[in-house]
Amino acid sequence: LPQDPELAGRLEELGVEGDLEHMSTLRRVLGEYKAPRVAQVLREELAEGQDMVVLYHHRDTGEELRQGLASHANVWGFDGSSPAQDRQVAIDGFQKYGGVFLAQQTAAGTGITLTRAHEIVLVEPSWSPSENAQAIKRIHRIGQEHPCRARIFCVPDSLDAAITATLTRKTNMIAEAGL
Repeated sequence: LPQDPELAGRLEELGVEGDLEHMSTLRRVLGEYKAPRVAQVLREELAEGQDMVVLYHHRDTGEELRQGLASHANVWGFDGSSPAQDRQVAIDGFQKYGGVFLAQQTAAGTGITLTRAHEIVLVEPSWSPSENAQAIKRIHRIGQEHPCRARIFCVPDSLDAAITATLTRKTNMIAEAGL
C-alpha cells in the first residue's frame, strides 16, 4: 500500500490490493486522490495567466479537477459522452478565450488543435507511449508559437510510479529503435 495514510485508508476501505485483479479500481482511486492535489498546483499557475490543457481518464477524476479549477479559470472541455457539436463549442471557446481545456484523454487525445496552450498535463496517462505522444500533439502542432511543456503527475510508491516507469522504459525503447 502507498505511504500516504489517506490513500492507503481509501484502498483498504475498498478492499483493494496491489494485484492485477484490482488494477482498474486502483487506477481510478489514484486519479481521484491526485485530482485535488494537481488542481492546487495548477491554480497557482493559472493565477499567472497560463492557458493549459489537462487530460484525465476517469470521469470522477475529471469532476474533481473541474471543481478544483473552475473558480480560477474558464474551464472548457468534454468527456467521451459529449456530442460532437458540444465538443466543437468547447474547442472553439478555449482557442478564443483560453483558460483550462479539461477532457478525457481518450475523447480529446487525437484530431483536435489546442494551440492556445503550450502546457499540457496528463493526470492519468495511458499505458501506451504513442497515445500519450498523440495527446501531447494537441498543443504541439502547426500554429504553435511557443515552446511546449508536457507533465505527468505521479503518486510515489504506487501503481502510478510503476506506470510512469513503464512509460519511460517503453519510450526509451521506441526512441532507441528509431520508430
